[in-house]
Amino acid sequence: MTGTAHTPWTDTEQYAICLAYCIMQQAQENGTRFNKSAIRRELIGTDEQPGPLHARSNGSVEGKLMNVSAVAHNRGDVQVAGYKPAKHYQKSLTYWYTMARRVVQQDSQSGQTTDLQTAVHATV
Repeated sequence: MTGTAHTPWTDTEQYAICLAYCIMQQAQENGTRFNKSAIRRELIGTDEQPGPLHARSNGSVEGKLMNVSAVAHNRGDVQVAGYKPAKHYQKSLTYWYTMARRVVQQDSQSGQTTDLQTAVHATV
């Protein structure tokens, strides 16, 4: 992790966090088990294989997932269990959430599972 305290989230980072949330959301809606910690670790990655949120801390990622949960809540969508909606969130998250939700739902309808890394790199 690099020092990015108080650094604004990039479009790629916002899309990646929204995509991860929507993947968990879809799994929850389908009754499929998933591991939130494993998804967070995939987002952050390692020094050898950095993820799209490599520059962010675990706490920052958890906090942003609560922001995304607030977007889902305000849209009337299912919230991922364990991510209480934050009181405030960036308006840009609504756009990225909508994009991510569409990708995950389209994949689900065609019988596919959205791969986090592939989808992040293909869209942003």
